[in-house]
Amino acid sequence: LGNLKFDEYHNNDEEIGVRDAFQHKNGNAYKFFAYWFIEEDGHTHNKEINCPCMYISLEEGINKALDAQTDGDVSQYLKDYKDMEIPFIKDKQKTGEELKEYLEKLLGRKLSDVWYCIPATAESVAALNKVDEFAVSEIKPEEEYCTYRYYYDVKGFPFTDSYLNYQLKEGETASELARMSAPDNTLVGLCDSPILCRISKDGIIDLDTDNIRMEGDVYKETEKVKTPDDILGRVRKYYEKQILAKPVTITEVRIVYTGYFTDGSEGEIQPTVAPFWRVRVYDGEADGGKYFYYDVFTGEAIMEGITAMG
Repeated sequence: LGNLKFDEYHNNDEEIGVRDAFQHKNGNAYKFFAYWFIEEDGHTHNKEINCPCMYISLEEGINKALDAQTDGDVSQYLKDYKDMEIPFIKDKQKTGEELKEYLEKLLGRKLSDVWYCIPATAESVAALNKVDEFAVSEIKPEEEYCTYRYYYDVKGFPFTDSYLNYQLKEGETASELARMSAPDNTLVGLCDSPILCRISKDGIIDLDTDNIRMEGDVYKETEKVKTPDDILGRVRKYYEKQILAKPVTITEVRIVYTGYFTDGSEGEIQPTVAPFWRVRVYDGEADGGKYFYYDVFTGEAIMEGITAMG
């Protein structure tokens, strides 16, 4: 990026950033953005700069499959995309590990060992067309790419973009920070977005990064964790009263961290980062995969049957 001539810009006094366009040695045109959000601290009323983000991508119109974010539909609707090969990659695992090491150096933060490789290829698009009527109908060989999706690491677990809701109960109060994205009395957990690194036969064609989490004090010490069998029993109970036209397939049972909130019985609710059991399910419905989230210590259902957007 040393040769870029950055153009500074402001957006409604709430965003500051730099941007530029450049041409790679392969002849393709790219765009580059780096930006920060400016917010007012609710307690001191001082302006603070948060959320450094960086985004590099092919200019629109060069790769229609990339413009359409075909990989997002693949991960939402295809339960077996992880088994698909990538024509221009010999070893998905090795490439993923090399990219992870590169991104950790670039971002200055450790990434989780949990990551996914999502194909946007002729094979995945053909499979997608069978289950999603709004899918991209075709993809040219030169448009094929894959997305490596990484997450920041929290105590050995991935910090996911789950956006879990918390409904304020009568008598509970929440801090201004906890209410930042709250419509009415519904609080929405603050999350890091995943790091998306899209590559084609030409190398990296798109890189999308966010970096908002800051380390703080430990909210709760380690407690006994519910077992996977306990959690799967709750998923089974969710479906047992439903009439299912197709089999239910569970593709993932994993502990993840995401943004949530402190216990309202302990005083003013504050945002925090907490662990949850996450179960991914495909039940044959038109909206693709679904996620189930349960408190990792109590097994309490936090959110069940929500559409997995990617």
